[in-house]
Amino acid sequence: MLKPKRAQPMSRESRRAAIMDATIPLLIAHGQSTTSRQIAEAAGVAEGTIYAVFEDKQELIAASVNRHLNSTSLVDAIAEIEPGLELAAVVERIVTLTKARAADTFALLTLLRASANAGRQGVGRPPQPPGSRFVEAVGDLLRPYADQLDVPPRRAALAIRAAAFSMVHPLASGEAPLSAAEATDLLLYGLAVSGSRKSAARTARLPQPARTHPFA
Repeated sequence: MLKPKRAQPMSRESRRAAIMDATIPLLIAHGQSTTSRQIAEAAGVAEGTIYAVFEDKQELIAASVNRHLNSTSLVDAIAEIEPGLELAAVVERIVTLTKARAADTFALLTLLRASANAGRQGVGRPPQPPGSRFVEAVGDLLRPYADQLDVPPRRAALAIRAAAFSMVHPLASGEAPLSAAEATDLLLYGLAVSGSRKSAARTARLPQPARTHPFA
């Protein structure tokens, strides 16, 4: 009987990446209280393996947060939104994805600062909100709807990004942050009642006056 082949050992960088990927969900769920044992279990490694590739827990947190926030996962998810949807559905999906990423960003940046304050220096430049790649991806997605927009698709992308991040910013979201559907309504139809989807729906339901022939 042939013996099963042993899995090839991972390189140091691959091992670090796998551990960091397993760490992020734990940091979002448990924050600074995440333990190395939890991380080891999630990554499927022994605790000692963590400290063979990271100096300590603070370095692991800083490296994991920086890697995650500088990834292209949001842009990739936006690019996978299926074509052919109504404009409102497309914008709501973009807002939902960006809002979730923004929430992760603020939670993880808080951890990054705490990690630095705990003694780790040189954690790097703080990650920024999604930049040019986000604007390009959203602009490309909205380009087929350009005739339904009052602004160019790239400007619409900037407005969506600003709205989504403000929805979850600790200093701006307030006690009752907007839902993705509410933010979409405001982005597309503004604050005026006459421009809202509800107003349009009400108008469509109103009985229309009977047409009479002008020479009747």
